[in-house]
Amino acid sequence: MLKQIQRLMDDRAGIINQSSYNNDSSKTAIGNMLGNIVNHMMQKATEEGILFDIVTIGDVSELTDTTISEIKLETLFADLIENAIIATSYSEQKRVLIMFDKNDEGIYELSVQDSGIPFNIDTLLNLGIKKTTTHQNDGGSGIGYMTIFEIINECKASLVIAEYEFGEHDFTKSVTIRFDGMDSYIVKSARAEDIKSLKNEMNIKRNYPIISYG
Repeated sequence: MLKQIQRLMDDRAGIINQSSYNNDSSKTAIGNMLGNIVNHMMQKATEEGILFDIVTIGDVSELTDTTISEIKLETLFADLIENAIIATSYSEQKRVLIMFDKNDEGIYELSVQDSGIPFNIDTLLNLGIKKTTTHQNDGGSGIGYMTIFEIINECKASLVIAEYEFGEHDFTKSVTIRFDGMDSYIVKSARAEDIKSLKNEMNIKRNYPIISYG
């Protein structure tokens, strides 16, 4: 099991850091392997000074039995958290929140919110199309999101990225994988017009909603 955890971590360029996660019932709800991954992260967390919280309610066996394998769910979990940790390491306020549960419509969602730096616009446009990263100077390869899109395309999940206005939220953005069978990609941002403009300039053919905040 430890070798499997380490393999998941070694496949990523960054380091997973701190957690305030100590609730045994939460670990049971998301499964032993995911719980062990969180513990692995927690051992390295203090060095970065990042407040890392996880909220989970209920058993996810229905999801892993019908929609996505445990190992692929673990990969999504590890990749999204690593991206959030790297982004947050640049910020004065260092906070990451993980939520994993059914929404009001009964759809499972894995949501990672962070207080880190925003995505570059060209990164948002190229996610899942080619290797692209906002953190190239820190060893980021962009392979994480190629893997994420490969997995969510297989299970027809949706990726929703929402950016928050500075000062109006404890976090700067959220990245949510919604297991809704829609196989879509949505960006919600106050930078929507800039994103649309660059999308046209770069002649990006992918059709996905870009929704303006504010």
